[in-house]
Amino acid sequence: MCALLRDALEAEGFQVTQFGNGRDAIAAVLVTDWPPDVIVSDLVMSDMDGRTFLALLRTSSTVRIPVVIMSASSAGLERELEREGAEAVLDKSWGADTIAAFAGMVAAARPAGRERGVRRTVTSS
Repeated sequence: MCALLRDALEAEGFQVTQFGNGRDAIAAVLVTDWPPDVIVSDLVMSDMDGRTFLALLRTSSTVRIPVVIMSASSAGLERELEREGAEAVLDKSWGADTIAAFAGMVAAARPAGRERGVRRTVTSS
């Protein structure tokens, strides 16, 4: 799914930076002068779950970056994670192209992304 999602996000016009775990993704986001327009994260990662990722990002970063969380089974999680700050929770079965298109809509809604003309995303899995 990682390679397919990267290709689909690039086809949507994103510059994609991928990380193999949540801690590396958060660390990179915190030190950049140019935060991503959207973060696409898996709910299940090697070092933490999406809920922990979201909480760490929200308490560590002063910039509000939209987060889209993917899950193999999102049933019942959408409302909980959206209350905790996720922009959306999407089922992986929708496919990489649909998830990337949704990330594109989220990024387009952010004024900063439109002003720069280049959309950036971070993915973690």
